[in-house]
Amino acid sequence: MELLAWSEQYDAPVSRPQLCAPYDDDIEATLRAMEKDDGERPSPDYLKTVHGDKIGASERFALVAWMKRFTRNYNLAAGTLHRAVSYVDRFLSVRALPSYTDHQLSLLGAAAVYTAAKYEDQRTTLKLNAKDIASYGGFASAQEVLLMENDMVAALDYRLSGPTAETFVEHFTRHYSQGEEDEQEVQRLARDVADQSLKNYGCVGYLPSVVAAASISIARWTLNPPGALPWSTELEELTGYNSQDIGSCILTMMHHMNAQ
Repeated sequence: MELLAWSEQYDAPVSRPQLCAPYDDDIEATLRAMEKDDGERPSPDYLKTVHGDKIGASERFALVAWMKRFTRNYNLAAGTLHRAVSYVDRFLSVRALPSYTDHQLSLLGAAAVYTAAKYEDQRTTLKLNAKDIASYGGFASAQEVLLMENDMVAALDYRLSGPTAETFVEHFTRHYSQGEEDEQEVQRLARDVADQSLKNYGCVGYLPSVVAAASISIARWTLNPPGALPWSTELEELTGYNSQDIGSCILTMMHHMNAQ
């Protein structure tokens, strides 16, 4: 990972649309304030402190994988999975479960996906309802799903709009969709890396913006497009992080990816 110490002083200059359009500063300030708000943050060690290791990192991994299959099965809106996993982590940071069965975990995951999907796209209810979810998850009834959803959003204090790592990947690479094909490949891979980070309990303790920045760096390092380095002065300007700031998160993510 020595490449991470490089800076873009060795890169060729690039031409960009204005990086700090008048509204960018307000968006940036809002996203950063929300991600640091204690009410929007999960506890980094909730599996131990709240649940006494009755849930392990492997069970959480399996739950996130199940949630991902669920979102794909119903072709739910982009952003749904990241938001749903955020809801699960936050809920489990403040509430113990009545039982620690696969059924109970799946019920929580299903309720989180349903709530997140409706947040991301109000048309979700046209293709998915609580009865469908009960059938997909093997739950007793639609009512069981709705009761879990109500319990979850109450535990979250009805705060459902916090930014996720995907939010920040999109924010940090917002000019890439207008750029070269190499940059668009970096953006696509960074989204995939951020998706993989959801299964990694070690990433819960990092701010979403840090996970997003690390995902972009890993994508750049993996694809190694001509003239690109794992990090750059332009990305430092956009993200507010230098390569040292995201180094620990990168190592956490790479260790998890290599172990799969």
